[in-house]
Amino acid sequence: KRYQHRVWLTRPRPEVERVGAAWLIHRVIDTRGTFVFAGDRTAHPEALPHDLVGVAFGHHGDDG
Repeated sequence: KRYQHRVWLTRPRPEVERVGAAWLIHRVIDTRGTFVFAGDRTAHPEALPHDLVGVAFGHHGDDG
């Protein structure tokens, strides 16, 4: 439930990987979520970040 109806934040200028991640989040995790693309996480403090360094929904170790 804590991942439903959220605002999801990722880096600006999305490329294929980030668009694919947003699609997957929207399709599987949060079908009513919205997405913002910003370089500064503090600009959207309510947003759940993904594909950023040091966040839960990001890259871990050698996993790409």
